[in-house]
Amino acid sequence: MSAEDQKPSSSGQAVPRAGSTVPPTPRRPRIFSGVQPSGLLHIGNYLGALRNWVELQETYDCVTPFVDLHAITLRQDRKELTRRTIQVANTFLAAGIDPERSIVMLQSHVAAHTELAWILNTITYMAS
Repeated sequence: MSAEDQKPSSSGQAVPRAGSTVPPTPRRPRIFSGVQPSGLLHIGNYLGALRNWVELQETYDCVTPFVDLHAITLRQDRKELTRRTIQVANTFLAAGIDPERSIVMLQSHVAAHTELAWILNTITYMAS
């Protein structure tokens, strides 16, 4: 079935157009797993996570954010954090994370993240 024979549904799943006999493509499970660019990656990162994430792209919809805003819970040099974030992202891409098969994003570039954090911080409280 060609792309013209399908249209997106409200759930994001492709559904056949009227008159088509091909069933819709089933939605794959999603994995959301980010990395904080607070230090250099090492062999443990590769063996424990990165290698597996590359393989999981085959059967899952993977979302891989670089959570640079999480790294600023401690004092950070802005230029050094930017350099480390780019270095970690480049390492992921070099290891096989494919932006054509996975969603790769930089947390600080998604305004909705900080906007939602602000809203949640104004309506939630810390238990005593």
